Amino acid sequence: MNIRSQVVRKSLLAALLSISIHGLSVAQQQKLTLDGDKRSVSELINILQYRYQINVIHLPQEVNAHPRIRRSAKNENVNDYLHAVLDPNVLHWEWQGNTLLITRQTRAPKRQELAKIKVQGQVRDENNNPLPFATVTVPELQWRANCDEQGNFSFAAPAHTALLLEFTYIGKQSLSTQLGPSVLKDKISIVLKDATLKLESVDIDGNRDMRRSSNSSIIFDREMIENTQAISLADVLNMLPGKSVTETNMAKTNMLTLRSVSGDSWDTDIFNRNNAFSVSYYMDGVQLSNNANMQSLNPGANGFLNPYIAGEYGLGLNNRNTTSGDNAYGGIDMRSIGVDNIESIEVVSGVASAKYGDYADGAVIINTQAGRSPWYFRTSFRKGTTQYSLGKGFLLPKKWGALNINGNYLLANNDPRDNLKAYKRLTGSLTHTLQLNPRSKNNFSLTLSGNLDGAKEDLDDRAMRKSTFEYFNVSITDRYQYTFAEKSWFDQFNISAGLSAGRQYSSMQYLMNEESFPYVDIKSPGIYEAQWANGSYLGVTAIEGKPITANANFSLSALKPFLHTVHALSIGGNAYYSANKGRGQIIDLERPLFSSSKEQSYNYKQVPSMLNTGLYLEDSFRYKIAERPLYFRLGMRADHQAGAWNLSPRLNARYELSKTSSLGFAWGYASKAPSLAHRYPGPVYFKIPVIDFPSDDPNLRLYLVYADLAYANNENLKATTSNMQELSYQYRKGKTNFSLTAYRKVSSNGYSTKSIFKEWIIPQYQYKLDGNGKPTYSPTGLANKKTSSYSQIINSLESTNYGIELMATTPRISWLATSFTVSSGYTNSYYYDKSPYLNYVSLDGIDYSQEAIFGVFAPDNNRNQQIRATLSSQTHIPSLALMINLVTDFPLMTHTTRYGKSGEPIGYYDNKFNFHPIENYEPDNPIYGHLAVLGETNTKNSERHAIKYGNIHLRVSKDINKKLRFSFNVYNMLNWRPSYIVPGTENRVVLNAPPSFGGEISLKL
Repeated sequence: MNIRSQVVRKSLLAALLSISIHGLSVAQQQKLTLDGDKRSVSELINILQYRYQINVIHLPQEVNAHPRIRRSAKNENVNDYLHAVLDPNVLHWEWQGNTLLITRQTRAPKRQELAKIKVQGQVRDENNNPLPFATVTVPELQWRANCDEQGNFSFAAPAHTALLLEFTYIGKQSLSTQLGPSVLKDKISIVLKDATLKLESVDIDGNRDMRRSSNSSIIFDREMIENTQAISLADVLNMLPGKSVTETNMAKTNMLTLRSVSGDSWDTDIFNRNNAFSVSYYMDGVQLSNNANMQSLNPGANGFLNPYIAGEYGLGLNNRNTTSGDNAYGGIDMRSIGVDNIESIEVVSGVASAKYGDYADGAVIINTQAGRSPWYFRTSFRKGTTQYSLGKGFLLPKKWGALNINGNYLLANNDPRDNLKAYKRLTGSLTHTLQLNPRSKNNFSLTLSGNLDGAKEDLDDRAMRKSTFEYFNVSITDRYQYTFAEKSWFDQFNISAGLSAGRQYSSMQYLMNEESFPYVDIKSPGIYEAQWANGSYLGVTAIEGKPITANANFSLSALKPFLHTVHALSIGGNAYYSANKGRGQIIDLERPLFSSSKEQSYNYKQVPSMLNTGLYLEDSFRYKIAERPLYFRLGMRADHQAGAWNLSPRLNARYELSKTSSLGFAWGYASKAPSLAHRYPGPVYFKIPVIDFPSDDPNLRLYLVYADLAYANNENLKATTSNMQELSYQYRKGKTNFSLTAYRKVSSNGYSTKSIFKEWIIPQYQYKLDGNGKPTYSPTGLANKKTSSYSQIINSLESTNYGIELMATTPRISWLATSFTVSSGYTNSYYYDKSPYLNYVSLDGIDYSQEAIFGVFAPDNNRNQQIRATLSSQTHIPSLALMINLVTDFPLMTHTTRYGKSGEPIGYYDNKFNFHPIENYEPDNPIYGHLAVLGETNTKNSERHAIKYGNIHLRVSKDINKKLRFSFNVYNMLNWRPSYIVPGTENRVVLNAPPSFGGEISLKL
């Protein structure tokens, strides 16, 4: 453009502006409603001028250079709409008073202007008082921080982008709001209301939110947690799609599994245990790890199906249940996590952000409360379970920050008529939040927790049975956050560290009355002369663990413009340390209790420590397609686990079809390192009799054995991995929330066991009697061959899981004062152990003169399918401060398929225990034709229960005023207990537990 044309252009625009400056309206406050038709910028300007009476100054030849736009609007601020549709690289627009001026972009926009803006605001209560250290979360930026002492907050955000902001505070109703670019430029004022049932809107069910760190995120905020009347984390997470809404059994461990129904027992089999182990928990950014838990007997000697010490509870000696309080090889016991100081819970069952490592099947992200609050006291009871909680948030003087304290005591007895077994949970926490200076904040937490096991001995039980499961744990965490100056390359730096140390003690006793028996304390391979123990004794087996875990995390974040968009970059790393310094497995060889002859005491101080590390890079950005935003969260993790590197690319993408609906796709890998218990289960001992000379005189007996030991350590064990794909749709409008998710998850390298064979050439011995009749022994020079086996943990479990999850919430129907929520899930799990089945009864009966000594057969392949639906209604009457919640649970299908197989061997072991595969089985083969074959099996289908049934639960809450709340709950309120006779037997199966009543009183002082 020449100088003359520039002068003419500027003169014309100035003249038009001077003419239009008169008679202006408040144009910038206009709200637009437009359909989604494709239109040019000139057509948009005509709409603004003639429909909304907005004065627009422009030159047609300049605005026509902009591509056509297609974006609808409904009651949207005009500034936000223009930010969304006009490309700043093509057109420049600004307000001159109330006149909109649109011109061709004649200069490149400043990179910093395109990159980010500073968002500032303040959080206050209804009386206009600042809320010190309120929590602010921006899910899209993975940013979470506390306000300062005056409730002020600030952070860097991409320019021209709407953001979801969430605000929480103790005792206040959380607020989630989507703010447009024009609002974010000004100082934001947020008001949080007191969380009472007198509010017009109260949400009590979890909901899916694709705007979070993952498309699969399901959120439970404080209101939802309180209205479940939960006594542990398990009560809250029972509301996830596909889960059973049942009363938590505090008499046994409770572990969370996600998107899997693998296994025959549907409870504690190794497939479910692997899934639970691969679900990781993060509290305030620090991982809660089970990697140092070694509360288990030796799986090399006892197998992997049930390697735990088991206790008994129940009324009477002939009507007892067996359970364990230990959870090695599994996930976190949700009974141990109380919910009194939890602010929010986010469950990611799909592809998590790249910042989260050491998981393969899901992540549970827990945030605790901070800030000033009055004293509160809460007590609840339910079927033999009583809970007491006390806490307060203090604002310390002289800008020393805020201090939150919380204490909780829970006493649970599954059957109040039987006082032999109780679960006593005691927790206490302290959190200090401090604004060090305008740019940095620090959060320090100290948590004490323990189970003071209430085991007692039944004086009427002649066997003197008793079991104990105790733990005590101390956890320290610290989080530091620093905000860089505005012109710095990075925006924020975060570092967190956590240290946890504790003591676990499990024991079992039983009165034994047997004959005297020989025992050997093996230190190294060789010949041992056994000693003799009295057969009448009180047998005790115990395990003492002292787990130590530590982890450190750091991250740097920055907003940077390139490739025509703004990128929210994050780089960081993690380190996870695990060790155990307990006395380990304590087995008294003179008083053994149900322990295998292959076990001896195993000191965990011998176990090496374990260190896993990880690095990640993540980029969050958006582009426009057809004038609608397409959001990406793209990340890569590199984890060094169990001595090997694992790469985990992850993608969460979300396309906004409209302002109310989104379509999402996610794909990613994840990996979970084996625990210390997986890698170092301890030595297995072998005692092979050489001479057995019995005598009534203990001094004349001789029991000579050849002894050896094998270490079943698995230092080469790999991390278990998963590959997840998701396709999701969500519709959100007001209080209406509908989401549908389809997924496929392939899990590999799960942990199982295989048989390892060991053979010896055992020297033969002879004995003769001396003059006193005592035998003496000497070698004969001959030898015998002897074989035995033990179990070793390997990576052999595989599963493929498909499913569909549906969640829907309706708005409140005014004339019913009721809203409805549907949560349902279909899960299809195909699973198998790729370690083949070995067909032999005893190694002693094998003919070692044959080359092939026993056959190897294909593993079992199984499929489980489940459909479970929950329908709940929430009747909320604000004028009465009353909430009535009905929950109906329907297990619609629980189907098992066991696939048939031919029964022909796929390989064999020779007499040197070398494996040989069989490509095409020949029954007349001279090498392996003599081996027995298994009968051919057909595919079998079965339903877990022969009838359809359901269950209905009730929860009622009533606020007396802002300080006092009464709550009541009943499980199986209709006493619905259908039953059926198992075909071909006389066994009657009764479904659903009897009605269980509970209540809660919450008081704020």
